[in-house]
Amino acid sequence: MSKVINKVIIEKFIRKIPIESDHPKSEDHQSMNQQVLDYFKDYTSSLTDKGEGEPKFQYLTITFNEKILRSLKAHNRSAFIQRVYEQLWWRMHTKLNVKRPHTTKTHQHLLMRQYQVIEDVNRHGKKTLEHLHIINGVHPKFHDKVNDKLFWESVVNMPEEFIFEEESRGFDYQDTVKELHIVEIPVHLRPNERWSDLANTIDYTNKGLSTINQGVLITGEIFNCFSPHTPTTITKENTYGTEQRNRYG
Repeated sequence: MSKVINKVIIEKFIRKIPIESDHPKSEDHQSMNQQVLDYFKDYTSSLTDKGEGEPKFQYLTITFNEKILRSLKAHNRSAFIQRVYEQLWWRMHTKLNVKRPHTTKTHQHLLMRQYQVIEDVNRHGKKTLEHLHIINGVHPKFHDKVNDKLFWESVVNMPEEFIFEEESRGFDYQDTVKELHIVEIPVHLRPNERWSDLANTIDYTNKGLSTINQGVLITGEIFNCFSPHTPTTITKENTYGTEQRNRYG
């Protein structure tokens, strides 16, 4: 029986995520904002065009065991977090009974669409310990499940061990995550407001791409990626709740 680890906090969305509207943004920051927004818009269209309904969007922030992170060489921490993220991604899907999420074809439409960023700055641009932000798009089939704190506790309750090759050390996945914080990102009915909260959340997530150095705006660096890389779905749910190939695009 899995123990209750109580690392998950689920809260309502509050419009405090966006950085100041007058905060200067580098060209790379603005370009990445649009690329991420297009990714989730394409995912939404892909589902609605197949009659699947609209996805739910969530903002996940994961902080990690401070003692473990500080014990790693600074240049290895992003790789360490990425390793833990890959295990979390796998557990998110297997706990939803999505079989073989890395290679599935029949369940491809059920995979979460995610944009993740590893950063080491806070909302004010000050240095902090590395942490992970994930914008998470969820298929309508799982909307109730991802609102359940117990589901997420089961995701972060990772009993396996792993070897972190970069430092030739072994770790328990169970010990790596300190806290998982989740809020739902609203998508609005009014056309002029529809994507506003998602766009602001994306902007906040990419804030590391804009840095002020001695009063001069420069492009910063972030460790980011999409998972999966392609937002569109090629399969769908049929009316009986089982999966089928979509033969018409």
